[in-house]
Amino acid sequence: MPLPAELLQAVTSRPNDDLPRREAAEWCRLNGQAERADFIVMQLKLAKLVLMNPDDDDAFDLALDTETLLESYGNQWLEFDGLNELVDDYSYNRGFVELVEMPAARFMQQVDLLYRLSPIYHLDLTKVIDVAEGLFQLPQLQQLLSLSMDQCGLKDEHLEQFAHSPHFPNLRWLSLILNDIGISGTERLAASTLFPNLQYVNFLGNRVDPIDELLDDQGIVMERRSPSEAREIEARHGPIKWFHPEARLVSDLPPSRFTLLNRTLPEDS
Repeated sequence: MPLPAELLQAVTSRPNDDLPRREAAEWCRLNGQAERADFIVMQLKLAKLVLMNPDDDDAFDLALDTETLLESYGNQWLEFDGLNELVDDYSYNRGFVELVEMPAARFMQQVDLLYRLSPIYHLDLTKVIDVAEGLFQLPQLQQLLSLSMDQCGLKDEHLEQFAHSPHFPNLRWLSLILNDIGISGTERLAASTLFPNLQYVNFLGNRVDPIDELLDDQGIVMERRSPSEAREIEARHGPIKWFHPEARLVSDLPPSRFTLLNRTLPEDS
């Protein structure tokens, strides 16, 4: 049984607020979906525990419990929510699907429906290059906190189009692994003023990778080396925050996409 439209609308319109999600959990409990109610409540608690101490034993145990429920019921919940035929893959955060994977053209066609069905903050896009110019002009992209466009064949001209888009003011995490991006595309993104919250970018496997190389001792970061291309770009444009991602341990990278959202939650939500 799907959630009533008014409950779902409250969740999607107030995605930072725990209260609509708790109300949705209570409805599930009263309507024969105790497992989903437990899952929502447990993931809300887990999000707070991970922020306070990701190595806490309680957080580890709770994560295992939520995974057990998800393995048993996740596909059923996805069908109830009407997402099963829209997305190729998905991940839950705080009780609801917040990350989806799908081809870029399908996202463009279904974005309004997708946003009505779930609070989507994180997006993995495939097959981007054929629709890149139109995609980057979608105003609905403004709610995204993270975006992956790995192995999409992106070249400098595509990243230049992306760098000129005014629709990513909240983007904090970007993955561009195994594309074909060189110095001009990298510099356009670095020089853009349209990404004020961007904290982390992954350029692994491109013709240029401007991100610090981390030198470690048993996983602890001891030294950083900035690539020559990064030094040249910063000489022209000043310091670029995402060239130097925060990391005490090598395992701190890549940072959790969900934590980027959870850190914005009010303490008493």
